[in-house]
Amino acid sequence: MNKEEKMSKAILTIDDGPTSQTVKIIDWLFERGVQPIMFFPGTDFEKNYEAGIHALRQGAIVGNHSLSHRHFSELPFEEGIEEIEAQEKNLERLYKDSNVKRTKKLFRFPYGDKGGKNAEAFQKFLEAEGFEKGRDGSGERDWLWTFDFEEYKMQWNEGWTFEMSRKKIFEKTFNEISPRVLLIHDHPQSNKFEEGYFFKLIEAALESGVEFERPF
Repeated sequence: MNKEEKMSKAILTIDDGPTSQTVKIIDWLFERGVQPIMFFPGTDFEKNYEAGIHALRQGAIVGNHSLSHRHFSELPFEEGIEEIEAQEKNLERLYKDSNVKRTKKLFRFPYGDKGGKNAEAFQKFLEAEGFEKGRDGSGERDWLWTFDFEEYKMQWNEGWTFEMSRKKIFEKTFNEISPRVLLIHDHPQSNKFEEGYFFKLIEAALESGVEFERPF
């Protein structure tokens, strides 16, 4: 493997599903041989439960993104633990109903907010509960990303455009950590600003030379 090939390695992670477009996303990715990690919060979990089952059966890895997707630095420690544990129960049920064996426990803090003054305590909890270390180089037990498309900013109506997200992948070098951990969101509402935003951004990543690896 030469240096250029190594720099292009990446793992695809998708936040905030399952949604009404999850099935389409999953089928499209697996047609291209891309296995994603999807971090599900509990917010729309029941509404799109069958889409979550489909994702697992197709081969996606589903991780915990907390029950209600709140900032952990704003929660008492005990409430943060409840957020994780409640969503764990949801995921265990999802895996069981999908007839897919769960071999990895993964967690991502909403907004990348690791808990402020309770950050160390949350890490100890995640380690004690057997959550896998992330791939951002920190050695911590949550999955922080190393590259964010930031396409969700289109919804904020503060001047961020789809083209800004698309250009990011061509402007970034991949020489800090390999494989990089790419973050994109499963947000149907973003299609109002750029129809097919998800597929266009992943195509741009592939065009730029990114090669998506299987996470494990």
